Amino acid sequence: PVISRNSSFTFKDKSVNLKEVAKELGVRYVVEGSVRKGGNKVRITAQLIDAGTDHHLWSEKWDRSLEDIFEVQDEVSASIAAKVAPSLSGYEQKRLERNRPSNLSAWEEYLKGLRYLNERGRTDNSDPDLEKAKQHFDKAVEIDPLFSESYAMLASCELFELTQQITNDREKTLNSMHDYSQKSLSLDSENALALNALSAFYSFEGKLDLGMEYAEQCVRCNPNHPFNHLRLGLTLNMLGSFEKSEE
Repeated sequence: PVISRNSSFTFKDKSVNLKEVAKELGVRYVVEGSVRKGGNKVRITAQLIDAGTDHHLWSEKWDRSLEDIFEVQDEVSASIAAKVAPSLSGYEQKRLERNRPSNLSAWEEYLKGLRYLNERGRTDNSDPDLEKAKQHFDKAVEIDPLFSESYAMLASCELFELTQQITNDREKTLNSMHDYSQKSLSLDSENALALNALSAFYSFEGKLDLGMEYAEQCVRCNPNHPFNHLRLGLTLNMLGSFEKSEE
């Protein structure tokens, strides 16, 4: 499996043993790399490591213009996948071919939003960085109205506002979560994050059968993301399937 950015992000800027990281995440291979930007140029380095043996299987460096950044990302992904498993599953192949935003500025706003979302110091009733993340995701879809992933992230932000009891208008937040999810899915019907948020919406509305349907879909579309399994488990729990929810 490919571990989600949310799980791997917990090790950012920490001095950790590679074998311990691999053991905690349940992976065999680890990708390390860096991105350096200067003017209109970018240098990307990446290396693939077998965590069990600490053996470097592959490394590469790219010096490109920013206009080529999405092509480089695809090239890096394909190179790593070819080293790990020459025969990709249909799901992993789709991930490599996922849609990119048409505008680099939209991508930058999206990444800024992710940074605030992943680094925020959240508590119940207060999460100032969540609002900053939303502002960047809003800018991303303003620049590129066809950027499905940013709409999905906006839906997720609305979900966090509900679960952390931040919102002062529950109905408005629920409706926004629904609308952002539907917009994301209209652009990418297999966006697992949007399916996850839509499952949560129907669960909040008491329509647990629909919540279960979308929870199962989000796991099918991305079985490697822990939030999707969490959503499925929570929905099963609400339906009274306690043993299944623990699996």
